[in-house]
Amino acid sequence: MSGKVLICATSATKLLDGRETGCWVEEVATPYLLWREKGFQVDLCSVKGGAIPWDAGSCQGDFFTAEAQSFYNDAKLAEEWKNTKSIEQVLGGDIEHYDALFIPGGHGICFDGTSNEMKLLVETFWAAGKVVSAVCHGPAALTTAVGPDNQSIIKGRQVAGFSNHEEEAVGKTKAVPFLLEDKLKELGGDYVVGPDWQPLAVASGKLITGQNPASSKCVAELVIEAVAPGLKEPVHGKGPGEGFHHREKRGEEAHHHDHHDEHPRPGVRHDAPDESKQRSSWHQRGLTTRAQTGSGGLTEEGRRAATRDAADKFCADKLFDLSGSTAFVTGGAQGIGAAIALGLARHGANIVIADIANEDKAAEVVTAVEALGRRAAFVQCDVRRRSLTDAAVLESVKKMGVGPDILVASAGVIGRLERAEQVSHDGWTEVFSVNVEGSYNAAHACYPHMVKAGRGKVVFISSIAGIRGAGTQVAYAASKGALLPLSRSLASAWGKDNIQVNTLLPGAINTPFLNTMLANPRKLEYILGRIPLGRIGVAQDMVGPALFLASHASDYVTGAEILVDGGGAALPMLAAQDPDAYKA
Repeated sequence: MSGKVLICATSATKLLDGRETGCWVEEVATPYLLWREKGFQVDLCSVKGGAIPWDAGSCQGDFFTAEAQSFYNDAKLAEEWKNTKSIEQVLGGDIEHYDALFIPGGHGICFDGTSNEMKLLVETFWAAGKVVSAVCHGPAALTTAVGPDNQSIIKGRQVAGFSNHEEEAVGKTKAVPFLLEDKLKELGGDYVVGPDWQPLAVASGKLITGQNPASSKCVAELVIEAVAPGLKEPVHGKGPGEGFHHREKRGEEAHHHDHHDEHPRPGVRHDAPDESKQRSSWHQRGLTTRAQTGSGGLTEEGRRAATRDAADKFCADKLFDLSGSTAFVTGGAQGIGAAIALGLARHGANIVIADIANEDKAAEVVTAVEALGRRAAFVQCDVRRRSLTDAAVLESVKKMGVGPDILVASAGVIGRLERAEQVSHDGWTEVFSVNVEGSYNAAHACYPHMVKAGRGKVVFISSIAGIRGAGTQVAYAASKGALLPLSRSLASAWGKDNIQVNTLLPGAINTPFLNTMLANPRKLEYILGRIPLGRIGVAQDMVGPALFLASHASDYVTGAEILVDGGGAALPMLAAQDPDAYKA
């Protein structure tokens, strides 16, 4: 056996505009059949497991290449691609003996390629010094992965992928969460691009990428050269040193003959012979880098240990690693919002403090976040008005250079302490405009940026009063209770966008308002008697639950409510009303 390759395909089937998508058959078939021909063991998996969803366009006309037809119509192979393991199942087994990971394209991978599962798979292979390869849209699956240095594996390396010009030609620039060329450049990659629809692949150390479907064979050949150098000569059918010229010739021929590629070819340039020569130099330059870096100098046992270590590290640190995320925190200048903002920053997030006023306090939080080595900004935000909330989020994008993928909707008001029958219309409306409309307005404003990022976390801050009621704070209790169906509704609506929406319900937390109440000894005694843990909470008690809901640890949690109340909700309701309920 010459080598062992794991192919991981998308499980996603929908574009942003609702059109069907999936995996492109040619991009799996061509490498698969070539590797099998050269004696490689090749295994298939997909993000979620089960049948790989094929893009219907890749099974039609000239796009359905001879290799694609051979692969697709083979009954034995069909059993493989119809019954793939999920990434979770693969990671739960023995992956130490794989030599390379390959991720094919199709637009579907732009959606689930940024998932937590794919991130872990790529990082595990990378940390173990194995080859990581992808073609066309496949490099989208590399965009969230970081190496042991906590830097993107793309940064500083030559990388290819579906170009903006090619995406424009197929009319899908608005149907994907991001343009791959822009994303690879944004991450610091040395983006290499050739003529539209023509073969191009680059190897930069152990990272191998190709531009489009026509590049699938080039990528497969580079993987062979990286994993089993002794097979280099048979692969190209040429003498030593002539392999690059073979690929260059292959690229030139593609200018003059119809190549079965993924898309129409309106952008093919026939007047660029020098670019074909440059492609040869790109191949050679990339392979020189690979030869210098090798596989990281790891022995077989070292590679196995690195694989285990990578998985172990993910189970601990990586679950709560927010590096690269941006959190928009309403009401973040003080209290619970400020505590959560600092807690998220300690775990890698950049922070936007959004508050209606409190600029001095917001500046203190911004300074504290920056002291942690994170980026931070303050934007004035009146969550009661949707237009102003939209404007605040857009301002944050200008300041941070990226939209938020985490929202903590912490802005809220208590209202007056008064009997239910005394609540005025204006008092009721003010509380609901901040606590309910404000939370929705913030989520609504952040939503398109989360869709663009391909992921999102929304954390609403409700209250134990939202489920237990509060006779002297009727508007407050009702508004906090309203957040629960709001959260569930958004969770249901936005799950398709990989956005999780959840709610925290704090109990008695030591805030300025509660401090006033606690000045009354009888009130303090009454409140403590309702808390099994026997103490008043502090804002810091909210950080852990918020971090959980903002991180990868909660990727399969949405529409949920978490009580942070010292056990208060576990006690039975009391019939007696607090005798000092209306006294501050």
